[in-house]
Amino acid sequence: MYRAFNVKLDDPNWQKFATNYNYDDLSDSSREILKKVVNSSQKISADKIKEILMPRNPYDIFISHSHKDLNLAKGLAGYLQKYCKVSCFIDSLYWGNIDDLQNEVNELHLTYDDTTRRSYYDYEKTLQVAKHANMILASALTEMIYCCECVFFLNTDNSVIRGTEAISKNETYSPWIYHEVFTTSIIHRRKTDRRAALEEQQIRDNAIKPLSQFIYNLDLTGMTILNDDDIIHWRSAVKYDYNNNPLDVLYNLNPELN
Repeated sequence: MYRAFNVKLDDPNWQKFATNYNYDDLSDSSREILKKVVNSSQKISADKIKEILMPRNPYDIFISHSHKDLNLAKGLAGYLQKYCKVSCFIDSLYWGNIDDLQNEVNELHLTYDDTTRRSYYDYEKTLQVAKHANMILASALTEMIYCCECVFFLNTDNSVIRGTEAISKNETYSPWIYHEVFTTSIIHRRKTDRRAALEEQQIRDNAIKPLSQFIYNLDLTGMTILNDDDIIHWRSAVKYDYNNNPLDVLYNLNPELN
């Protein structure tokens, strides 16, 4: 990440650009792959899960937002994608994938009750699954923030506590928004390749900067002006005036102005 922006949008018309937004739809294919991975081994690789659930393509901007502002986020992303030619990652579009992960793992640990003849989730095990799923999501989002060049935080009434409910300025009820905004404050800021190249070029330019030039004022008021025709005329006059010094001929042709 290079920069983070606190984005405040007042115009509701941003949402009309939501149809312009294209993103990696991983839902169907990811679920099938996820089932195979979860059911194939007792030891599940967190890195493998992230690889399955998160998008493969790089993005320019990470949009952090409340899930209630999904259409606003998609509208902003659609506008930026169409008119500013940048790609945007909307995190909440992938939260559902983590829910799929939890469901798949929990299904493996159903407890069957002979009396009721019904299956139940094991409470303790579901808590463990949720803990792992949330850790995988948190690390995946942190990695995505690191890889994106910018983070846009949508500062709205849905993401930030307003009015009398707020204890102090800039608070949220969302642990995910807190995590993402906090990450921007501590993550290593990386210069983009092009900005690094620009700075390197500026350093090189400064290194080869020429010596400062000194300027002197010229007083030309005491000089007689000569032009092309004056020089040619002087040459012709010297040719036919044998009695005078050539310089005197020049002086006579171009007398000083008093």
